[in-house]
Amino acid sequence: EAHRLRVKTSEEQKLAHQAMHTAEEAARARAEVRKELFGTLEGAEVSELLREAEGAAEAAARGQREEAEATKGGIRRMVLLESELRSGRAGEPRRGAAIPVRRGACAAGPHASPTTR
Repeated sequence: EAHRLRVKTSEEQKLAHQAMHTAEEAARARAEVRKELFGTLEGAEVSELLREAEGAAEAAARGQREEAEATKGGIRRMVLLESELRSGRAGEPRRGAAIPVRRGACAAGPHASPTTR
């Protein structure tokens, strides 16, 4: 399962890279259109379409990067759990891990007097 997720992460990173290249190409094309067709209705329309394409490509790249990061987090959790299962420590808090404490709670316990809190 971890191998499959690593392959998925790699594919997501490649797609993000390709989407950024597409955004860069759209930006270059838009600059060229502005230069060649500045002040014309056609130039404005084409420039607007290229700006939308650039924005869509950037959004796609962001989404792919976020998906890749989420998948990497899943891989890390899976590997950690596998390691804990193999060592027989599954479910135990990791050394150095913070122990969650309810808000308003204290180490003296819920029935401690206000002076011991």
